[in-house]
Amino acid sequence: MDNQIPVMQRLSPVRNSTRAQDSDALATEQLQHFGIQPDTPFGQSLLSAASNLYQAGSDISQFENLCQAIASLPESDKISHFNAKKFLCFQLAKLIDMLQPSMKQDYHALGMDVSSRAVKGDYPLFANVGALFSATPAVVKTATYLYACTEWVEDAFHGKESTHPIYSRLLNPTSISLANTLTALEAGENAGEYMTWNFNSGMAAIDALLANQLRHGDILLSSRNVYGGTFQLMQDFYARPDRLAVQLEWFDGFSSESFKEKLKHVEKKYQQALQNGKKILVYLESPLQPPRQCD
Repeated sequence: MDNQIPVMQRLSPVRNSTRAQDSDALATEQLQHFGIQPDTPFGQSLLSAASNLYQAGSDISQFENLCQAIASLPESDKISHFNAKKFLCFQLAKLIDMLQPSMKQDYHALGMDVSSRAVKGDYPLFANVGALFSATPAVVKTATYLYACTEWVEDAFHGKESTHPIYSRLLNPTSISLANTLTALEAGENAGEYMTWNFNSGMAAIDALLANQLRHGDILLSSRNVYGGTFQLMQDFYARPDRLAVQLEWFDGFSSESFKEKLKHVEKKYQQALQNGKKILVYLESPLQPPRQCD
């Protein structure tokens, strides 16, 4: 049980400051956080439900270790494992659905004025539960998201909550679904080792890649047959002495032999820079653009 405490603590509203060491203590702490008295009928019901959820989180977290050897199982067992976990997802979604009527009553009992309710609309979780049962990914158009509590928000902004979006231009459930699909198509059986980022344009993706990987004075060995916008970005921005002063080198990109020959030449030419910690990065595009002349 001890090794499961950190997993259960992730579900706590005070996950970063809690000292509770079991599911019952975490549930009691949760009631205290929201000012709920445990000796009331509501408190007793909430205490029991929360404690069970913490324990369920501990049990579910063990699936990752238990399923690492699934590739070696017979096909029928693989299907059984998948269907069993899929049904758990339906059960969890149904629990949320069962909670909605009382949540709706509480929401309306808050007594917000008409103007506030007109702006906020119906509480988002009421409308979103149905999407959990959708056969295809739901299109999420919102720019902002709801948060459970301040410590969860803090973790989200520190990149510790990859499935909890902060802002649509950073993460969005629809975008994540597209990225996961592209990863599966591109990486196949190795999809688990990769991730995909979506951009609104190819040049945005290229610029983000170069900006992330290149450091001042690095050497960029690129195929000549790149998109014109890529060439312009490299030549007119990254290679400028008053920017990153990247050293551009070009090769034809039609054979491995020509690449190896050019790479040896570049390694020799920039030997001193490499000794000082600079790196050679290689850039390719597929499909290729028509050949261009680069000095």
